[in-house]
Amino acid sequence: MTEIELSEDADVPVALRLRTVRGRPAPAAPFLLEGQVSIGTPTTRRLTAADAGPDEELAGFIAAESARWDYYLTALSCTFVSHEEAELASGWLRITLSGEESTAHSMDPMLLEEFADLSYSIKLVVPLVIESEFGVDGARKKRRTAVEGLYDGTRTPSWVFHGSARAPVHGVQRLRLVVRTPAGLPAEGTLQAGASVRHKRLGLDLFSYTTPLTDLPEPLRIRFLPD
Repeated sequence: MTEIELSEDADVPVALRLRTVRGRPAPAAPFLLEGQVSIGTPTTRRLTAADAGPDEELAGFIAAESARWDYYLTALSCTFVSHEEAELASGWLRITLSGEESTAHSMDPMLLEEFADLSYSIKLVVPLVIESEFGVDGARKKRRTAVEGLYDGTRTPSWVFHGSARAPVHGVQRLRLVVRTPAGLPAEGTLQAGASVRHKRLGLDLFSYTTPLTDLPEPLRIRFLPD
């Protein structure tokens, strides 16, 4: 096992747009949701055998894979802010990787009952798997889930954040994963976020908001660049 320090950069506010259906009247909710969702600018590190340090097994795995695949350790965070006038009932974050062969692995966290702090020190074991700081067992799945990782092993890794009647989605959650891309080829990941919002003045109805891919700030486009 080896440990690598990797932290996300400054937060980038993300303005969400109300989702509407063509041909139907627009809901009475505000069109823009601002100041309630932000994303920590992602940081990436291409892993080499040297990064494995004294872990010879991990170094051997990276070296053996290097002819076919590049592996990038990736870290980011997501911040949700609920307040009395606009509570977030749920939220989500999705990364879409370019290229059919690019995939995400070892998403962390995968399942949490509440938002929890992750250290900046990331532990890696063979075969380039993040050793999670949180245990996951069958009993946990029967309880309320606040953070859930989805689509591990695909090119669209996602996290869903669940609120409850007593506890809307609120707080900061660090996220990390390993991205595998074809060796020597650049790749890109685009981030999209969304939330379901309950506006106090509009009663109990939920309104869906999302960030169109075309509106993403440049810092939220992840670059995976080989040396």
